[in-house]
Amino acid sequence: MGEAWNNLGNVLDEGGDLEAAARAYERAVAMRPEEATYHLNHASVLARLGDASAAIDHLAAALELSLEVERLLQGYEELVPLLGDPALRRFRGSKPS
Repeated sequence: MGEAWNNLGNVLDEGGDLEAAARAYERAVAMRPEEATYHLNHASVLARLGDASAAIDHLAAALELSLEVERLLQGYEELVPLLGDPALRRFRGSKPS
């Protein structure tokens, strides 16, 4: 069921309804908190909505689940600047170039 919510979030995001996409991704994360991609999608939408704090929380969760930062952030350029946040200090050594 988490995959269905994530897929709905993707459709809503692509359609430009970021608030609805954020709600869908939130449900996907709640159902499958072990899925780094769900956290990453949620972080991406939250960052574009201007909620950097929540975006950082989900980015940290995604990075905890998958330390392949360069691959993980491919296509999510809006999240790369958030890696400079002190909350993400432990991931700086694996920051993409």
